[in-house]
Formats: sequence, structure tokens, C-alpha cells
Amino acid sequence: MLLGDTECYALLVERYQNQAYNLCYKTLRNPEDARECTQDAFVKAYKGLGKFRLDSQFATWFYRIVYNVCLSRIRIRQKSSIQALNTGGGLEPVDENDGIGLLDQDDRKKLVEKAYRVLSPGDIFLVEQYYREDNSIEELAVMTGLSEANVKIRLLRARRKMRDEIGKYLKQEKTEWQLK
Repeated sequence: MLLGDTECYALLVERYQNQAYNLCYKTLRNPEDARECTQDAFVKAYKGLGKFRLDSQFATWFYRIVYNVCLSRIRIRQKSSIQALNTGGGLEPVDENDGIGLLDQDDRKKLVEKAYRVLSPGDIFLVEQYYREDNSIEELAVMTGLSEANVKIRLLRARRKMRDEIGKYLKQEKTEWQLK
């Protein structure tokens, strides 16, 4: 198979490097860490090609490696500096007619980025893979080692956190606009 075939592996790197970097960046929120983790993931994948079973797609197997590399980096960060937990309770839900539909694509993107700030890196991974990369719940379970039920629950909670954060931001913006 690919074991030892550096030319074939180079094709895989070319195919997946942008997606892997973007995933690392969104998970870690640091370009240097994202570059390092992307590179580490490709090295680990290359060394582990002998363990790759053909019963799943390469992308699913590889993104599990990316996920684990990112989680390892986060654990290292957390050991060096204890981070405050954001519990965020009591936020009002976003109204269906809140004006989001009137925002242009750039403003929507900014809102999503703000909402990502309340998610854990693992939840960002799940959201990105499910909504942007169209991976199934089953594939996410394989990638993360979580049960399918746990993946569904974490996606639901992540959506709620994002909705609440966007609602909080829009409410703040509306108040500021009314004060003008």
C-alpha cells in the first residue's frame, strides 16, 4: 500500500493539508500551534500507515489523528496555565426574527467566530467536521472515540452555546444601536 511510498503519501499531504491546518487552527486558535500540529499529524499518520485498516476512509482515520494531536497540544497548554472555565448560564435564546438573515456573509462569519470562543476545542472539531466537512455522526464517533450518542449530545450542546452567544452579542448590539 502506501507504506514507504513517499510519492503517494505526498499526494495525500497535498490533498489534506489545508483541511488539516484549518481544523487545527479553529481548534487551537493559534497559527503556530496549528502549523506544528498539522505537521505532527502527518508525521504520525505516515508512521502509522501500517495500522490503517481499509475498513474506513483515509480521511476519517487521518482526522482522528489530527483530533488527538490537537487534544494533546491543549493538554500541554492546560498544564502550563490553568484556564478559567466558561459556564455561561442564563442567556436568552436568539429570536427567530433577530436580523441575522439581514447580515452579509462577512458579518455572519464574524458572528460564528465569536460564537466559537465559547466552545471547547473538541466541540469546535465536531462542529467543523459535521457542518463544514459533512462527516456523519458515525464517522465522528470513529474519529473521536466517542459514542454516537455522545457525539450527538455534544453537537446539540455546542449549537446551543453558539446560539446563546450569538443572541447575547446581537442583544448587546441592539442595545448599543438604540442608545445612539
